[in-house]
Amino acid sequence: AIESLHLGGGGELRALLLGLGPAFLWSMVTWLCSGIEHFPLFGLYAKEQYKWELQLAPASFGHGFIVAPRYVLSVVAGACVASGILFPIARAHEGNWYAS
Repeated sequence: AIESLHLGGGGELRALLLGLGPAFLWSMVTWLCSGIEHFPLFGLYAKEQYKWELQLAPASFGHGFIVAPRYVLSVVAGACVASGILFPIARAHEGNWYAS
């Protein structure tokens, strides 16, 4: 679909509509059913304590299609290290490293 944006013959409009329809539908679903967009993947405790949630935003899927897989894996690895290792360590030192 991305390659067709640069082709002639109406491929641009078709690619735009193929992306616009699902994005609009998803926006309407998340607007009507609050809580779907920020799904507590690891449970409510992890969501409340560590802010771990699965964000199902159309922009995230769009970035995944546009950028290279190596970059996406780097961002995911960085998020896992920050959220899974560094944040719990910093939280354990609350009061010593920073004011609570």
